[in-house]
Amino acid sequence: MPERGWVTPALPGTYVYPRGWTPRRVVGLDDRGKVYEAVVATTAAPLWTGASTTFTINATDELSHTCTVFKRRAERNKLKP
Repeated sequence: MPERGWVTPALPGTYVYPRGWTPRRVVGLDDRGKVYEAVVATTAAPLWTGASTTFTINATDELSHTCTVFKRRAERNKLKP
């Protein structure tokens, strides 16, 4: 999923995100108006930079849906008050 910044798998035992941090996400609406989120691996990913404005998900109806990004949520430390 290169648009999300996932180009190659992480090596076994590698932490992708530091412990205690939530991953960065984009939030989008599909054609039915349902909200979905996609995890974005890097700040250089096309979804994060805005170069790509859509992502595809497999919904519970077992169909692929294209979602249009309307919001970005940066990573944050869950352990900080």
